[in-house]
Amino acid sequence: EQLSKTFERFKFNCIFDLPLFFCRGADRMRVLSNLLSLAFDKVATEPKLVSVQMLDNKMGRIDLEATLHFYPRARWLPFASLVIPESLPLHGTWTIVATGDDDKIINVTETWHNVPGIPRLLRSLLTTAITSAGLAVNGW
Repeated sequence: EQLSKTFERFKFNCIFDLPLFFCRGADRMRVLSNLLSLAFDKVATEPKLVSVQMLDNKMGRIDLEATLHFYPRARWLPFASLVIPESLPLHGTWTIVATGDDDKIINVTETWHNVPGIPRLLRSLLTTAITSAGLAVNGW
């Protein structure tokens, strides 16, 4: 339920340009978030630098440099805590563009600094395959 409320802030056709995924639409990103929640127990954010600027009278941009700490779910694998670290840190920059008239997010771009990215075509194909299956099976 909390995840559904989070995605109400996004425009229906919002663009998500992430290092592992590239998609258009809040419904597809919701499916990806549900799938990631299966592998990770929680995600903690450690912000370092935030920049806010108005692009024009109707749009604003937020740049956030932070470290995300992904905490894996260790219970799905026996003795996983012996191999998997407690958290997996990712250093990155997130750029969020939102409209001023309805406060909806229209673009999210994420760049990682300590992990290489995947080419956009592969990210698009991967995302389309995963999210189409998720939307068709249970309407995540």
